This record gives sequence, C-alpha cells and structure tokens, in this order.
Amino acid sequence: MSSGSGLGYIQQHVFYRLRLKWYRLIHPGSVTKGNPYRQIWVEPDAINTSLRSNNLKQEDYLAPLRNGRFCKYRAIGIVEDGDWDTHVRPYAPRNGLLFKALEDRYHNRKPWQETEFYASVVEKVEKGLRPWNDCRDHDDILNRCERADRLIESIKQHGFKENAHPVVICIGAKGELIKSGDGQHRIMLGLITRSKIPVLPIVRHKTWEDIRTGKVEDRKAFETHPDIDP
Repeated sequence: MSSGSGLGYIQQHVFYRLRLKWYRLIHPGSVTKGNPYRQIWVEPDAINTSLRSNNLKQEDYLAPLRNGRFCKYRAIGIVEDGDWDTHVRPYAPRNGLLFKALEDRYHNRKPWQETEFYASVVEKVEKGLRPWNDCRDHDDILNRCERADRLIESIKQHGFKENAHPVVICIGAKGELIKSGDGQHRIMLGLITRSKIPVLPIVRHKTWEDIRTGKVEDRKAFETHPDIDP
C-alpha cells in the first residue's frame, strides 16, 4: 500500500486492517480469504470495463465508498453480493488522446507540448475545467507531465513491479476485471509495452469468491484466472 507519512497515516492504515478482522467476526464471508493486500498480475487488455460511480450508494454496500466508488483503503478485502458488478461502462484506453501521447512519449520521446493531448488539456484548463488528475493551471500540467515521465522511465529501466500505488480493480461474479480507481497510466503503458501489470483487487463479488475458493464446482473453468488461489 501507499508508503504515506506521519502518524495519521499509520493510525488510519492500522484501523483499516483491524476493521477487516472485525468484519470477519461479525459478518462471516464478508472478507476475502487469504491476504487482502496481495497484488496479482494481469494482462491489461483484460481490464475492459470500468465501474460506474453514480450507481453506487452508501446504504447499499457494506464497503464504505468515496465519491461514489469503492474506496481503495476502506473497501479492500471486502466480498460483496448483489448486482454492483453490472453497473459498468466500456473501458477502452487505446482510443483516447492520452494513450497516443504516452505511446509517442515512450517510443519516440515526443515532447508533451507537441501532442494533441497536451493541447486539449491546456484548452480545458483555460476554460476553468480540471482535466488530467485535477490539473488547475499550466504549472499543474507541467508537473503532471513530469510525473508521467518518471513512471515511463521507471518502467523502461525496471519494468512493472508490485508497488505502493497499484492499479485498483474489482472482480465481478464471473471473474471480470473491473477498473475502479486510479491507474490509467499504468494500464496504458502495460498495453504499450505488451506487459502484464500488477493490480490490487479490493472488492470481489460473492459468487466469484465462492468460485476462487473452491466452494462451487465451476472453479475448473477458471483455472487460468490470475485471482484463483494457488
């Protein structure tokens, strides 16, 4: 998880871990078996849907939400029944301007300022919008470019590795990998480099949890799924 800093972060992190233990006691089956912080390696092409945030309501789910989404820290390890995994939209990262900009930057070191994506972000910021991770002005845009460059260089030198800020996903009833949070840059760079990427499943559908833990006979059909227990 995030390395964070300060006593406040440590207290919060400990609280989330204690809450998982509490859930296991008072709500049997509400927490995944094994290590809920275990990252798994997946093909980025397998993440082709994204959770619709506006269809999630706090009262409908045991897992607390933030901004209409399962919160990475509050929801980690939760097993959730219901139809939440059907409230998805197509996720096609190859189709956007950011993907093209990252591809040009990775392979050709094309300056950000010469990409269509950069121009579109500048235009939106000048209209008072906050695109690309909440950029508010030109300095924010340049800082975001530098952060993207650091990620690119790290992947070029070391490849993908399990890290403090993994791509966050949820797993649906049939094993679907559903994007649910940050990580679009790593997903895109995984596609660009044709590499598997580490992801952190935070919420699993109860039907899938039963499959992965061998409670139902369907497990054989999913033997190659990255989330199946070894």
